[in-house]
Formats: sequence, C-alpha cells, structure tokens
Amino acid sequence: MPTPLARRIAFGLSLLTLAGCCLLWSQTLSIQSAPVLRCTLFAVMGLAMFGAALSFPNLQGRRAYLWLLLPAALLRLLLWPAPASDDAHRYLWESSLLWKGSNPYLAPASDPRFEPFHDHHWEQMNHRDRLTAYPPGMQLIMSATSWLWYDLRSLKLLSLLGDFWTLTILVLLLERLHRPPRWLVFYALNPLVLISFAAEAHHDSLLTATLLTTLWAWQRNHLKSAWLALACAIQLKLVALFLFPFLLIQSFRSSPSHRFPPLSLFLLALFFPCLPFLTSLPQLVHGLATFGGTTAFNSGLFETLRILGLSDGLSRSILSGAFLLTAGILGYQTLIGTRTDLLRTASLLLSALLLCSPIIHFWYFTWLLPLLVLRPNLPWLLLGLGQSVYFYSWHQELSAGWWGLPRGWVILAWLPGLLALLWEARHSFSRARARFTAGHDCLIPIIPLRHLDSPQQLPQLLERDGLSHALLILPPDNTDHPHPQVHHAPALGRGHQIAHGCEQALHQACPDLVAIVHADTSGTTHWMKNVLAAVAQAPDCPAFCLGQRFPNAGPHLLFIEMLNEFRATFGGSVFGDQTLILRRSALEKIGGFPSQPLMEDVEVSIRLKELGPILYLGQEWEVSAEKWKNRFQRRFFQVLSLLIRYHWVRRKSPAAAAQFSRNLFREYYRS
Repeated sequence: MPTPLARRIAFGLSLLTLAGCCLLWSQTLSIQSAPVLRCTLFAVMGLAMFGAALSFPNLQGRRAYLWLLLPAALLRLLLWPAPASDDAHRYLWESSLLWKGSNPYLAPASDPRFEPFHDHHWEQMNHRDRLTAYPPGMQLIMSATSWLWYDLRSLKLLSLLGDFWTLTILVLLLERLHRPPRWLVFYALNPLVLISFAAEAHHDSLLTATLLTTLWAWQRNHLKSAWLALACAIQLKLVALFLFPFLLIQSFRSSPSHRFPPLSLFLLALFFPCLPFLTSLPQLVHGLATFGGTTAFNSGLFETLRILGLSDGLSRSILSGAFLLTAGILGYQTLIGTRTDLLRTASLLLSALLLCSPIIHFWYFTWLLPLLVLRPNLPWLLLGLGQSVYFYSWHQELSAGWWGLPRGWVILAWLPGLLALLWEARHSFSRARARFTAGHDCLIPIIPLRHLDSPQQLPQLLERDGLSHALLILPPDNTDHPHPQVHHAPALGRGHQIAHGCEQALHQACPDLVAIVHADTSGTTHWMKNVLAAVAQAPDCPAFCLGQRFPNAGPHLLFIEMLNEFRATFGGSVFGDQTLILRRSALEKIGGFPSQPLMEDVEVSIRLKELGPILYLGQEWEVSAEKWKNRFQRRFFQVLSLLIRYHWVRRKSPAAAAQFSRNLFREYYRS
C-alpha cells in the first residue's frame, strides 16, 4: 500500500522537529547551562516521538527498519557535540585509577591518597565524597576504554555501542514476536535514550543491551547465552540481579541436561571480573548501601509518602517491602507455572523497581524502554516524558544554591503517569485470574454484510486472501442465498450479525480464533499466517487487532488514522473496521460476543480488557473512506459524542448500555 503524501509530510515534520531539538541541545555549553530550555526541548522531542510513531509510512520488513534506523543514527550524530554528564567525568577518572596502579574502591575520590591523580575530570566529577558504586565488570570495561583514549568522547562511543546493540536486539525481537516495526520509534527516537546515551554518555546503555540480550537468548532457548549475558549485566550494574531467580526457575523447567552447565558458566563469568578487587569488595557494598540508603531524589511514590508525613526511613521500608512483595508474587507465579513469559516478568519487575526506588535519575527509565517497544504502555511512556523536568535541577542550583527538584516539580513529573497507572491497574485482579487455551492454529473470519445482491458476489468475497472459509452473516430481511457459508442473523443490526456468526463458529470444533472482518476492508498478503504467528507469542492476550489505512488519505483522514491507532495501541479499544481477532476461550469467558445492534465493538473491547490487554499487531488493512467523505466535522463530533455517551451510560450497568444501543439503533432507522 503506497504511503499518502499527508502521512509522509507528518512523519518528515516529526523527524525535523527531533533534529532541530537535537541541534539546539548540542549548542548548550555545559550540562548546567540553559536548564529551562532543555526541559522544553525534552518535552517537545517526546511529542515528536509520538508523532513519528503514529505517522510512520506504510512500510513493513527491512524497509521499515531502515526508515527508522537511519534517522536514529542521524539524531545521535547531531548530539555528538552535546556536553556529557558530570557522571561521565566520574566514570573516566575512576576508571583511570586502575591503569595508573590504584584501586577506585579503596576510598572516596576526595581522599588525600588520590591527590596525585587529580586532573580536570576530577574537578568536574560529582559526589567526590562518596565511595564508588559501580561493579567490577563496569570498572574494567571503562578502565580499558579510558586507557585507549582518556577523553569523554571514548565514553560516548562506549555508550553508543550499547545503544546500537540494543537497537539490533530489538529489531530481532520485533521480527520474532511479529510486532509492528514502527514500535521501534519508542526506543530509537525517544528523548530519554537520545539524551542519556548520545548526549550525556551514561553507561546504562550497556546494562540495557546485556539485559535485553539475556531475554532474547531465553526467547530462542539458548540458555547458556542467556546465563552468560545475565552475568555480564550484573557486572555492569547490580540492578540486573533481580532477574536471577526467574531465569533460574525457567532453567530448571528446561531439559535436565541444560540445568547446571549454564549456571556454572554464570558463576564463572560473575566471579572472574571480581578477582582484582577481592579485598576491596566490602567498600563496594558500603558504597551501594550509602547511595541507596541515605539519599532520595525524584521518586514519585517516595515523595508521596513524604507529603503524607512519613519519615524517610519508614518510607524506604514501605517501598522496599512493596517491591519485595511484587517480586515474591511474580516468583510464585513463575514457580507454579502460571507465568512463563520472561519478557513480561522482567517488564513488571523493572516497573516495580522504578516505582519503589527512592532515587530516580531520568536515564534509569532506559532500563525499561526496550520492553515498552515490544508492548507499548502509555502510563510508562508518560512517566518517561515527565522526566523532562529533571533538568530544572540545574536551575534550582543556580537560583537557590541547592541541586534538586522542588516538590511541585516532582509532582508535575509523576502525577499524570501515576494516575494513568492506577487507571490501568483497575483490571489487575481479573486479569491475574484469566487463563486462555494455547490454541492458535485455526482462525475463522466472520463477515457481517448489509446485503448480498446476487450469488455472484460470493466468489469476490471468499477469494480474498484468508477468507475462503469465512462465515458470511446477512440481516434477517435479506433475500435468502443457499450457500453453506451464508447465515442469517435473528435480528437487525451489525452487532446481532457478528454475535450470530460467533455463535455459529463456536459450534464448530475447529476455530481457536475468530476474526471480525468488514466487507469494505482489504487485507494484506498472508495476513492470517502473520496473525497466527503473533498470537502464539502473546499467550496472555485475549484478543488482537490490526491497523487501518484509508486510500489516498489527506490530512483529515490521516488524523482519524492516527487517533484510531493511538486508541488501539494504548487504550485497547477497537473499532469494527480494525479487524478484531478473539481467542475462542476469551469469547467463551465473556459469554459470547455482545448481541446488541450498535456500539458492539466498544462493548466487546470493554469486556475483553477485563481479561487482558488487546494487542495491536499493525498489518494495516485498506478501509473504505466513503462514510468520511461528506461532512467530516459533523461525523467526527458525532462519533466522539456517541463514544462519550456510551461510556457514560456503561458506567451504570451493561444492561443500561445495551438499552442505549437499542435506542440508538431505532433512532438511526427512523432517520
């Protein structure tokens, strides 16, 4: 499907906005300068990232990734002159101590014994009075880097190495899981990533890369590689330890011959980098305890507990207990076999860790971002973009004499995302109890038709890709057409037709999945094969949906496409012409497809969301734009009004919503 001009212009403007912001960011002389400007640029880059994701051209496969990776590389190149973080000065100076014959774990950087090693990097580093908290593996890697080139640019290269490593693994995972290539935008063009790695040279890019490699190797059942990658991740940052018990449980569930050799390899890789530091490891533990136990910064939940009047010590205890409880529940579910997806488990653990940590720097969010590419989550993307206020800390230092964020700015950064998380969590208990059968080999399309003028229309419908065995459902007042695949609904209304089709499909032994296909849509080649492959990789999802594209869409229709894609990706609400695919077991759990004449797509989305997320798969179908051609504004506000009214009535009860649907249908037919 060719990309309309309006979509290409929107995507190009998004990229130009990102490029302009990166250029302006690179003009700042130091990380202390222009803090308000940097807050603004960060926020604008976040909006441009969403614009690029929603206006991405109609491309698939290698061409799609090329259109994303080339701009990603260009933006990183534009940020090369940007000033590095004061943390980078610390990385560089501490790592140089090793090849100068000293040990960075012996004492804080301000200790007199390190005076002979003072240089301009020592002058610009932060927290010289604190012990280092970086594991041995990270110290050795940075030491080798600084020995080759004692310059901040060497750390930028090292950071970008991890960044592009992550991009490569993400492409492999997106292809393996059959997820939309455009979701790579949420990492490749994300200001959190661009500023953290390309501009400020934080070494967390290496942690992100090795953690993702662990999960990718586990996905491919390469347990030895997974254990080796996890050992490397722990040696880069101890936060990776959280994954150890979960990978251990999954290993013991594999074949007996693969249980202990990977664990031995893990222990060896974990122990070897510690050899040069065995006598000074207690100082590392002390440095970690001091860092996590005595300071607090930019933590939404921690600040909330402070506002409620709790002491810092009690707040730390509560949040630590909350994280351990979350990890324990996930561990128990993994142990008994009800949770088998390590990608989802890692995502939930990292989310809990970021929520419960008393210290949050904006680059910590990059630990979670790769997993948001595989399954985008609006609350966490909002929380990440809320970190634009982080740079106000430098303004606070210049104006008030202390570095940090005022309470109001912390609330501004966290409140929208936390409220969105609370709203999303309303279905947590019902989703935890939901289980779906693993079948994903047979799919039956159901096509509701307003009319069938002649039997000659049947071949035109059934010869389309994947529709040869579809069930065609006609309204009861249509002329009877004798054909085994044609059925008649008992009542007028598209919702009644779909409900009748689902009922007929469930009477058959075959279908694991049911797809609702509108007759005025046209699918992509091999869409059914791709859907079946994607469903197999998402066992916790009760339903799936595809994208939609209008032919030759101008600005108005592009706006509708973007809204629908945003709603399907982040809201789990699907319109009928977005090709909804339902699991048979999920359809049975909700008591069948809702039999109501109108708003049936909204109603079934509401019911399915209680069981699990509805996953957007891309694979955009071409949809007729006839209904939007005349009186665009009137139709847009009419649809918006109906949605708001239906959701408002639905809050009272499903029965009230069903009655509202019948009233709407009678109103339409009278007009």
